[in-house]
Amino acid sequence: MPHPFILLVVLSLSLLYGGLSLEEQELYHGFCSSFLDAEAIFNNAPKTFIYRCRYGDDCGGVGDRFAGVMGAAFFAIASKRSLRIHWQGLEHVFKPGHVNWTYDAQALGIPRVDSQGHELDHSKTRARQGRGEMQLPFPGNYNLAMFNDLNSRAISEQKKQLVLARFTHIYFHSNRSPDMSIHNMTAKTIAGISNSSIVEPTDEGHYVAYRCLFNDIFQPTASFLNSSYKAIGYDAMPLQDLTTRMTSNGALSLAFHYRIDDTYLAADSAIATIDEETIQWLVLLSNNHSTNGVRLNLFFISNSPASAHKVLQHRDIQSAYAHIFSQELIGSRHINSADAKNSTTTASTTFQQAMQDWWIMKNADILVCGYSGFCMSAGIVASVNQIKYNEVVRKKEEFKPRVCSNRDCAR
Repeated sequence: MPHPFILLVVLSLSLLYGGLSLEEQELYHGFCSSFLDAEAIFNNAPKTFIYRCRYGDDCGGVGDRFAGVMGAAFFAIASKRSLRIHWQGLEHVFKPGHVNWTYDAQALGIPRVDSQGHELDHSKTRARQGRGEMQLPFPGNYNLAMFNDLNSRAISEQKKQLVLARFTHIYFHSNRSPDMSIHNMTAKTIAGISNSSIVEPTDEGHYVAYRCLFNDIFQPTASFLNSSYKAIGYDAMPLQDLTTRMTSNGALSLAFHYRIDDTYLAADSAIATIDEETIQWLVLLSNNHSTNGVRLNLFFISNSPASAHKVLQHRDIQSAYAHIFSQELIGSRHINSADAKNSTTTASTTFQQAMQDWWIMKNADILVCGYSGFCMSAGIVASVNQIKYNEVVRKKEEFKPRVCSNRDCAR
């Protein structure tokens, strides 16, 4: 008989993912229950796989980082290692769910300084095109390897896996989600340990497994839910209060992420603004979903302050939506640029604001994304009941992790 805790989790999942077809529910519950059966083994495994993203590393944006974390999570399971996450600042947003991913170098026996008190690791990881770069051992000789898989999926190569298998601890830098070969390795490992159902080697099976694993690993912290969110024209409020207002009085929430190319924005931020055609499409979306007296609240998320003010002041938008929220940005516009400045305060502020907007997108009833890994990373793990639009083609679309079978495939 399954453990009562597992039954409770499966019941919670059935409530959260009630929009799944019967076949999808079987896939989802099969993977999650299998994962929970095996979690003790993963949590206590002496060998670790450590996703690493420190201030100053070239980690990319939020979407890149979550893709790398998920690639690490899948591979950790596939290789029967415990997952650890060394992403500075993440502990203020998420706490471990059913997987203890807390990184403690001292507890793992990974020294930070040598016998003379000198720091061992002065590296700052940079993105490289290619087949993945290994440093063996790293640093010193502490049974520790570092694998730089940024802009690559070389972790899928069996030869590299055999080399890495010799080491107890592996630092992993990546901005790529797991491909189908890692997905299949993960499913096979779980099935072998739990002697239960296997996640199918299909695009849908990969999507279900990805969403399940993410929501199983991460739980929001109380401090994040109570963090102060300041929307333009509103008093600051706790993020949790804002998310409650998203659907208060029967309203629906629509989150729209409008990203302008960073180079274009830096060249002339006043001119780089949202166009009238896109604004009118936003009005049309509201009209299409405002049925039976239901009103929509708009959450406009953008790296362009000029676009935010244009939307907030537009009379057609004001008429179409009950309330309009857009965060007042006080950090940098991109977390990777904030990290590169080596300012802990700036990086922390930027990351918190980015994650607040990410959380809003994940929990919105309707999500609109363009070419944005940041936005799509929220949609991928959101409820299946969320309605999703691709702003580029102006139509409904399901955001899924892209599946590939070789390291060179695009994300």
